[in-house]
Amino acid sequence: QMYHMPQEEAQNYIDWWFDRFPDVWTWTKSIEEQVLNVGEIQSPYGHKRRFYVIPADYSGRLHTVKQGINFLPQNIAGNTTLWALCNICEKLDWDIAQPRITVHDNIVLNCIDEPKYIEQTAQLVKTEMENAWYEAIGWDFPMRADLDIGYNWGALEEYNGITA
Repeated sequence: QMYHMPQEEAQNYIDWWFDRFPDVWTWTKSIEEQVLNVGEIQSPYGHKRRFYVIPADYSGRLHTVKQGINFLPQNIAGNTTLWALCNICEKLDWDIAQPRITVHDNIVLNCIDEPKYIEQTAQLVKTEMENAWYEAIGWDFPMRADLDIGYNWGALEEYNGITA
């Protein structure tokens, strides 16, 4: 509905996606079973999302299962970001840059507006964000951290290093 797409076209896209990534379907079904039969989901960090009431109606059950499916990636991303932030804070030159806030899986920092300091801070943040997955929970696959810089939220632009 949101994309004003006919239901048949939307279903074809969903089917194509699950055909291309069959493990996602298996994972989704395992989460559904945990939510409906066990009543909780646990993240690799040990955090649990409990479902004390499982609705009897189909739409209520579907909504509860969606909460379980969303919990894992949101929890993993948020906690991995906090792990990276702890490492960044230990290594950061606080006279050059300071963290201000986290927003979901983003870290917002203020930095002195000089190219060498921006590059130094950006490299630290990128390295720590990309390594946090392995360091925190042992996931041995590459993760990419995107960097944006700007004078405010509205002026953010993708940052790929200093261009001379």
